[in-house]
Amino acid sequence: MNVIIASDIFGITPSLAQLEKSLAKSVEVAIFDPYHGEIQNFTSQEAAYQEFLDEGGLESYTEQLKIILTYIEQPLVMIGFSAGASALWQLIDKSLGFEACHFIGFYPGQIRHHLDVVGDIPSTLIFPHSESHFDLDEVMAQLRDRDLLTVKQTPWGHGFVNPLSPHFDQQGAAQFTKLLSDGKLIADPAEFNRRLDQKKPSLLLK
Repeated sequence: MNVIIASDIFGITPSLAQLEKSLAKSVEVAIFDPYHGEIQNFTSQEAAYQEFLDEGGLESYTEQLKIILTYIEQPLVMIGFSAGASALWQLIDKSLGFEACHFIGFYPGQIRHHLDVVGDIPSTLIFPHSESHFDLDEVMAQLRDRDLLTVKQTPWGHGFVNPLSPHFDQQGAAQFTKLLSDGKLIADPAEFNRRLDQKKPSLLLK
């Protein structure tokens, strides 16, 4: 099985590299980022966001991932964080014909501009407790009850898995990273979501 990880605006970080290493024990895995694999050393989230925009922003990142997906063999699991999740979200549209056994997207805030996507891949979207720039409850309400889509909400902020994010949460990151490191589990959407629901202490608000 192949797993691709699409990074957030910070690119390839030590924590993502560690996740890749853990998964590589059981599956083929690769990280993709907006900076063509070049390691960045951002001093702030603002600096990372500006560089992301300079590289062409979400539109360019989505096009990069679209090209990459045409060369990845099946079966496939896709994991995305923030910008990476928002880019992959656009590519699960059934009109594009890509196939995967599971897409897991963490805090994909920009999908609020792409709610017309009709997913053709079993997907799990994991949202933060809130977003400062838009009404997250309204977005989640529009996504719930769609075929093949499961929407979850955590008690942590946007970026909680990434140690470089101002909203990093050590407990939340550790627990989700453990789940993501299980190649068999992430390839089974029903079991992955069952484990989320049963996790103690709870990982979810609702």
